[in-house]
Amino acid sequence: MSWNRFQYICREVVDSSTENTNFSCTIKNIDSSIQSDFYGKPFLKESFTSILLNKMSQITAPKEAIASINKYRNLVITQESNFEQKNKRSLIYLVVVGFFFCLLSLLFQQTLLPSFTKVQAAIEFPKLVHFYWFEQHIALMTTVVLFTIFMAVIVVYQAYKMSQKTLMSKFSKLLFPYKICLTHQNIISMLEHPLPVDAREHTSDISGYLDGLNNQRYIEEWNSIFNYQTLKLNEMLEVYIKCILSFVGLGLMAVIGNFIYAIYQPIMSLQGLVL
Repeated sequence: MSWNRFQYICREVVDSSTENTNFSCTIKNIDSSIQSDFYGKPFLKESFTSILLNKMSQITAPKEAIASINKYRNLVITQESNFEQKNKRSLIYLVVVGFFFCLLSLLFQQTLLPSFTKVQAAIEFPKLVHFYWFEQHIALMTTVVLFTIFMAVIVVYQAYKMSQKTLMSKFSKLLFPYKICLTHQNIISMLEHPLPVDAREHTSDISGYLDGLNNQRYIEEWNSIFNYQTLKLNEMLEVYIKCILSFVGLGLMAVIGNFIYAIYQPIMSLQGLVL
């Protein structure tokens, strides 16, 4: 999502608008121009910026349309997020480890089990608790590992989308704590606030506060609040993602550790019988 492109379109619309301007056509023409590509990639139809542009083009009163678009052009919409490279590396590491675990489990089922069954028929082994437990539940453990890693990828991706100030589905909100969702809702309501009241779909306590500000203070207060809310959201997402990746990593290491022990248990038992 490119807020640079969005604000460029707002500047062009305001500078070229008159009392008889067809805002819908003007916005479409500017958005499809080559110059807009200098500021960012074209918007997806379902993106929040595209939704805001559609709402602005549907404002019937020219004065209200110009007032809303003029507010957008003067806002400072920060785009940076605190998603450090180490979080991406941690996620890639978990995916690679999960892949090797699945590979080991496949080898366990296809090679080790048949070979051990043949040896067990000739030699009486002591009871191998870990080995037999994994023999019965290896498919389930593999499924749990894959599902856990998949959910971690989903959470990280949704957190990235949150940091980019996009709309979130109800399912996506279930993946995050209430405070993170509330802060994200504050940001979305602020981005929608320059529109006329009847065009807004998202509200918050901040929206009520901004309604009471005059035009002279509006931009300054909006920028100040938005900057704080953005920093707050990024910090909470950073801590949350670190906790998720750490939890998944520890769980994966515990499963793999027990799995390796289960593989070596028959070998150690065989060594004891020989000695």
